[in-house]
Amino acid sequence: MVGMMVDEERPDFSTQLHEIFPKYQRGDARANITIADLLSHRTGIAPYDGLWLSSDNQIVMERSQAIPTFNYAPVVSPLRAKFGYNHIAYEIVGQVLEKTSGSTYLDLLRERIINPLRLNRTFYADQPFDDNTAKAYAALSNGSTYELPPWGYGKDILIGSRGALRSSISGMMVLYKAVMDAANSGVEVGGSGAHNPFKLMPQLFEGKIGLLNQSWREYIYALGMRAQLPNIVDLFLDYSPPELGRGSPWRLSSWYITKAT
Repeated sequence: MVGMMVDEERPDFSTQLHEIFPKYQRGDARANITIADLLSHRTGIAPYDGLWLSSDNQIVMERSQAIPTFNYAPVVSPLRAKFGYNHIAYEIVGQVLEKTSGSTYLDLLRERIINPLRLNRTFYADQPFDDNTAKAYAALSNGSTYELPPWGYGKDILIGSRGALRSSISGMMVLYKAVMDAANSGVEVGGSGAHNPFKLMPQLFEGKIGLLNQSWREYIYALGMRAQLPNIVDLFLDYSPPELGRGSPWRLSSWYITKAT
């Protein structure tokens, strides 16, 4: 949705966070972080996941605490020098969208994505679950299972715009097809994508910060991951993945990690 707002000139990828939220104040280089910095995880600010996420998937901070946390969180790397995934950064982007549009994040989702794409099985945060919803379980050491409480469920929770959206496999297929159609339209001569809600996809897919990789081929974070295949795409994975595209001609892939729960 950031691309949609930027397309309407509210705000820009280069807009600094303090221009939208004057209460964001730091005494170092991160005082001038931009929307693009937040989206590409290159602020250098510590993620502080242990501060907001408790056991049983309980989120213990409210959204109002996101920017104050960014004000005092320590630095772990220089600005725009190293990739460092930060969930709170995406929460702040959600608040930027609300501030610049005058709408709630849920209303923006409905107006801009859910309704245009007819994602009838897509829900956000505190919208109620129904009987046709998958459940998550953890396997315990004694071989029994433990049902995990749902992630990202509740009212006014921190990280809502980062990971509180629930959908079906078919809904995700519709969403990602629209994203790729918009991206292809954006690079084709004469392509307009007039009936597609997603905008400025070439800018969103533009590489922003390099990622550590076992290959010398391109492996970079745009506003989402992209890699030049063949390659080993192993960011955030807890197993050793195979090399994707082995033996095939070089081609650029764009990908993102989702979790089924």
